[in-house]
Amino acid sequence: MPRVVITGLGCVSPFGVGVERLLDGIRAGANAFGPVKRFDGAKYGIDSAAEIVETDQTRAYDGSRPSRLLQTAADEALSDSGLTSNELPATTAIVLGTTLGSDEISHAKWQSVNAERVDYESVVRSMSECGARALVDRWHIKGPSLTAVTACAAGTNAIGLGLDLIRLRRADVVIVGGLDTLTELIYGGFANIGALAEVCRPFAEDAQRLGTVLGENAAVLVLESEEHAQSRSARIYAEVLGYGLSNDAYHMTAPSPAGSGAVLAMTRCLEDARTSPEEVDYVNAHGTGTSLNDSVELGALWQVFGDEMERIPVSSLKSQIGHGLSSGGAIEAIATTLALYHRFLPPTAHDVTSLDARVNFVQSGARSESLCKAVSNSFAFGGHAASLALSRWG
Repeated sequence: MPRVVITGLGCVSPFGVGVERLLDGIRAGANAFGPVKRFDGAKYGIDSAAEIVETDQTRAYDGSRPSRLLQTAADEALSDSGLTSNELPATTAIVLGTTLGSDEISHAKWQSVNAERVDYESVVRSMSECGARALVDRWHIKGPSLTAVTACAAGTNAIGLGLDLIRLRRADVVIVGGLDTLTELIYGGFANIGALAEVCRPFAEDAQRLGTVLGENAAVLVLESEEHAQSRSARIYAEVLGYGLSNDAYHMTAPSPAGSGAVLAMTRCLEDARTSPEEVDYVNAHGTGTSLNDSVELGALWQVFGDEMERIPVSSLKSQIGHGLSSGGAIEAIATTLALYHRFLPPTAHDVTSLDARVNFVQSGARSESLCKAVSNSFAFGGHAASLALSRWG
């Protein structure tokens, strides 16, 4: 079975355009939270989000805002990999994760609910321009083009599906990632169920863990078979060792209190990666900062890793760039890859007392650390759970 490696990274995040901006923000322990700019967030009782500010670079692309952001990230990832469009093999595939697909479709639903005139032309145009279609047209990719729609697990699902395509020898190169942008429909929905807060404090003590902050990202990784990457002497960031998927079959929005779905996903991930809990050096947790999800995830981590939880560093990127929904898993996989490659631990960017003093939470600032193997978790609405195992190359 072919080994699968990561050779390219690209993103547009609330820290700015490009992976270097993301890396600098993570290492600085900064957060990108602020009042909502795209609509009036205050009318929902919470006015805070981690938004992307478009630049001349992103506006240079055609298409809807999500399409422009995705193309910006994908161009960076492909350039970073050292592949040109002419060098992409016929066995190139695309797998992306998304929630609603585009601003236009989401906004049209909002217009319909509020008895406003719906811009159907924009909706139709968006359906062909958002997501994978923009990349298919840009690089004339004729391999599989798939979209995972599994809520906040979709970005991680996309990476796992890309791994499978290479393992099954149905692709040599797979462009994978996640895309979600902030819309009033999503924001209003999260506010309505009481899930939002001004700041995101994952794994803080109960009184300080008030909710999540919504964010947005376009995040793209280039996966290749080891053979294909080495045949062209590509720089390799990390290896994708395995992944696990599950559903807890419990509730549309609430996780099973026993953490059964999370436990299954992580267990299947470690089995697929042929990795024991003792070998894991870092967990990039889902860590939404909500009252229920963090405690359930922490319980699941104890079930899977046991006493190793006192050793394994744990952190959540959502404390810095918010909850990017389906893009979260992809941007967090990039952050985990950067941690392995640059040998550091990303922080949970708050200094509030943690939910469990026994756990090695990385708080406030990043730490220098030589890591070998890491797990990145995504646990979503609908009971979807996905875990990804990565390793430093070599």
